[in-house]
Amino acid sequence: MWRLIDGTGNPPVENATILIEGLKIKAVGKDIETPSEVGVIDATGMTVMPGLIDSQVHHSGGFGQ
Repeated sequence: MWRLIDGTGNPPVENATILIEGLKIKAVGKDIETPSEVGVIDATGMTVMPGLIDSQVHHSGGFGQ
């Protein structure tokens, strides 16, 4: 079993399918039809969630020179 956390505040989805095309997520859900030629990543025992972005920035130096 694995779970998907979508970052929206909805409860985790158990054993969902994530269809990725190129570098983009094309579909996510329980009833996603997948083409037979796709590669499969087994996420058993894992949690999948959106990437976290480090948005904290420290600026140093002078302004307006």
